[in-house]
Amino acid sequence: MNTYWFTIKTTGFPEEQLISISDKLYGLLEESGGVDALVAGDARGGEIEFSREAEDAVIAIVSAIEQVEQAGLVVVGVTEDIVDVDSIAERSGAGAAAVSHWTSGARGVEDSPGP
Repeated sequence: MNTYWFTIKTTGFPEEQLISISDKLYGLLEESGGVDALVAGDARGGEIEFSREAEDAVIAIVSAIEQVEQAGLVVVGVTEDIVDVDSIAERSGAGAAAVSHWTSGARGVEDSPGP
């Protein structure tokens, strides 16, 4: 199984409902194996950040959308947390060419990070 990071965007809700919405969603998540989300939002809109383990990204996202809707929220979008080669290079202090080799599996050195 892989872990997929993504954010579900929802319509807004009164700020005083944040705790009840969070409690309901966290209850649903606990029933299905564990809390893997963080809820934030107000009347302007909400976001739920997930780190979901699943066989593939579609299963992860669809299962999260179903739980968010069961909690009473209206889903308006999903964004995936994508990290590209340049971001990894910047964060690690390595060059983009080295990171490209890491991600492609053409590492060459046994102690370098896995793809």
